[in-house]
Amino acid sequence: MRTLPWDRLLARLRASRLDRDLAAGAPLGASRALALRAEMLVSAGPVSAQGVAKASVLLADAKGPLYHRASSDDLRARVRDAADALIAARPGSRRRKRV
Repeated sequence: MRTLPWDRLLARLRASRLDRDLAAGAPLGASRALALRAEMLVSAGPVSAQGVAKASVLLADAKGPLYHRASSDDLRARVRDAADALIAARPGSRRRKRV
């Protein structure tokens, strides 16, 4: 299907929600907007859309562990998870061992 400018605009307007969906592992084929957002996230380099989305969600979540020490989420685990998803997408890369 042909991508229209309107489709790209919707993907940008819904970026936060689409990033949360991608970070949770939603399949890229679930919607045109999701596929376009994934394309936007990885267009600068060979990384996974899920990894970029996880990092984006972590940075944008004002109630999350990055901004609130009292958050129930483990900041190190969330950062490690995003980093692992980014590293695993590189050609020839191996996942880091968790310590």
